[in-house]
Amino acid sequence: MTAWDSLAAQRSGVPVFVPGHVWLAGAGPGDPGLLTLDALAGLAQADVIVHDALVDPRVLSLAGERARLEFAGKRGGKPSATQADICERLIALARAGQRVLRLKGGDPFVFGRGGEEAAALIAAGIPYRVIPGVTAGLAALDLEINRQATMIAYLDDFMLMTVITLGAIPLLLLLRKAATAPTAMPMAE
Repeated sequence: MTAWDSLAAQRSGVPVFVPGHVWLAGAGPGDPGLLTLDALAGLAQADVIVHDALVDPRVLSLAGERARLEFAGKRGGKPSATQADICERLIALARAGQRVLRLKGGDPFVFGRGGEEAAALIAAGIPYRVIPGVTAGLAALDLEINRQATMIAYLDDFMLMTVITLGAIPLLLLLRKAATAPTAMPMAE
């Protein structure tokens, strides 16, 4: 039994990438060792990998032999696809029966526009799956300075922010350190 088969048996199988589906996956901060096993399964099974500019070439080299790579990155000051174009491309590929891996640096929902892509897929009736990635900022804490975001005694400050809406009121949600309660502040319009 291979290591892959052993792992698949322990976690009730490797996820099967069905034709006509899109997987929104995070490639992590660049080191292929920080890929999730589900992202690796997506790379192995995808027909088309639509990747952004932040995906490390070492990660892309793990793609299956039949996979076609399509660049959909955005770089400041350079010609780039619009977000609408990328969403339309994902939908067109899925409707053509392709297994589409949308591979993004870090995590697809942390500065990755994964929310817009998921919304477009839902509106088009395209089945999708989200495969989180290691967020580059958190990986940098662990890898570069040997500090973890959850080791409060060693960190002066750590904050995650997001904007949510409560009815029609946009709120800025701040999460500071692990021991501090979340704070919500109304946003100025």
